[in-house]
Amino acid sequence: MALFQITNLKSSDIPSASGVYIFRDSAEHVLYIGKARDLRKRLSSYLRRSGIPPRTAMMLRNAHTIEVVITPTEKDALILEATLIKRHNPRYNVVFRDDKAYPFLKIGISDEWPRLSIVRRRKRDTAEYFGPYPSSSALRETIRLLTTTFGIRTCTNTGMKNRKRACLQFQIGKCSGPCIGAISDEDYRKKVQQVIDFFSGRSSAVIKKLKDEMKQASDALEFEKAAIIRDRFRALEKVVEKQSVVAGINASWDCIGLAQDGNDWSIALLRVREGILISCETRRLSTELHTETSKILQSFLLDFFQDVAPAREILLPEMPKDAKSTAECLEAIWGFRIKLGVPERGERKRLLDMASQNASQDMEQLRTGQRRWQELARLISSKLNLDSMPEVAECVDISTTGGEFPVGSLVTFRHGVPWKERYRIYNIRDVEGIDDFAMIHEVISRRMARAVREDDLPDLLLIDGGRGQLSRAMDAVKEVGFEHRLAVISIAKERNLEGEKIYFPHNNQPLMLEKTSPVLQFLQRMRDEAHRFGIKAHRRKRDSRRRISGLSDIPGVGPARQQLLLETFGSAAAVASAPLERLKATKGVPKSVAERIYNFFHGHNS
Repeated sequence: MALFQITNLKSSDIPSASGVYIFRDSAEHVLYIGKARDLRKRLSSYLRRSGIPPRTAMMLRNAHTIEVVITPTEKDALILEATLIKRHNPRYNVVFRDDKAYPFLKIGISDEWPRLSIVRRRKRDTAEYFGPYPSSSALRETIRLLTTTFGIRTCTNTGMKNRKRACLQFQIGKCSGPCIGAISDEDYRKKVQQVIDFFSGRSSAVIKKLKDEMKQASDALEFEKAAIIRDRFRALEKVVEKQSVVAGINASWDCIGLAQDGNDWSIALLRVREGILISCETRRLSTELHTETSKILQSFLLDFFQDVAPAREILLPEMPKDAKSTAECLEAIWGFRIKLGVPERGERKRLLDMASQNASQDMEQLRTGQRRWQELARLISSKLNLDSMPEVAECVDISTTGGEFPVGSLVTFRHGVPWKERYRIYNIRDVEGIDDFAMIHEVISRRMARAVREDDLPDLLLIDGGRGQLSRAMDAVKEVGFEHRLAVISIAKERNLEGEKIYFPHNNQPLMLEKTSPVLQFLQRMRDEAHRFGIKAHRRKRDSRRRISGLSDIPGVGPARQQLLLETFGSAAAVASAPLERLKATKGVPKSVAERIYNFFHGHNS
């Protein structure tokens, strides 16, 4: 690895080898990550700075250093580039983002008794993950049906560990009761494997196996068991019926469709397993105007399929850039051979056309949304007397209970919709007691400090509050000299049926808009979202502190022992309800302390 200052860099300093290069700014933030077969040739083109796109020129103006990592082969460079882009999300790379975090199904196969759960982020652990799925409600319904059908437990690990008798789910026949030994480990894991097979796209094999088991039970005159198995495969058949049969039974493909309008792209992915369309999802991104389609496809393949297992055959509208290296990179990640192809006829071509139609439809929705936003943005600019249309707007709110556990919340809207990647929570550090004005000043000061470091200001900053909160926010803005670069307003909640008031820094007279005004409704939506986000963080902080505070009142239970008890029992409530023998059996808790804990929560004198 080598690090170069851009101002002193010469072409002869750069090694003529394959590898990855990383542009960083003066604060060492990653701006761009790229790979090259020949680093010297690629970086020399940046140094000449002739004929490069405007976005690249902007990146170079902010760049301070280049870090170079040499790799044995171009394939290794491609893998490393994809990994680093995923980790750093550089500002100037083709990074696929979506406002929604699509849900994954997680099966904790390393648990003693695996269970199914829904998560929003896939981790690199021992669990099995499936998805992402475009509809969380449909996924929850499928999980509900499968857990009931196969008797998979729904309780948490902590809940199961502390259970002494069968739960209601077991009593009504919806759980196989592993916690009380009602099923063997081997039989339970067979059920889990059938669920895994189902989500892997092998639903027909699972149903066939269940039918064979039903016949065996029937032949053995075990009619009650046969009836249970019959109900299982019928339930699975209902789930499968909701999915679309789009191809022959042997079709297991990922089909990628593209639509472009200027520098905006929409990518649709159809996932087909055993001829059944199991999901259709879209991604959007904006790039330089002349970005090649092959580069977009390569970036998408390496981004999306780094965390989600692909089919063994991926259908594309055209081959990606460095197709062979791209396929080898995916094969190195997943450990099986992957074919990239451009179909010209038959079922593959029909499904690829379907993916392209979905991408075009998504692009049309994007354009419709943009047109509506442009109309609203012009109205906002006019009503609020702004110098330009507010493409990016932020709102700040304070959440506290009697001055305790205060937090500041900041939400960001881009083109009129929430931009959740930019949401922030500020734990109040410097203000004691109830002082909303001082808390606003602290939060805005910290937000402006980030703006100074990253040159990252919104077009509009909205404060939840009246003239006083706005004044303290403006003090923080003026302290860094941004008063002429940033439009700041506040919105005060309605009192005495007067209507909501919008305040401006240099006008004592508030603006009153009709309740039906789209501008007022947009500001209210931002304010309500900041309040919702802040309240959620405040309650989480408050509950976390309070669950520990009860334990801290017990002599002999210091911070380390509190943490031990919470990790063992899961919550302070579980500690409070634990029987004395269970407390005494806890490793790291002396018997005398266990008795003290029990007496504390059960009202006995210690």
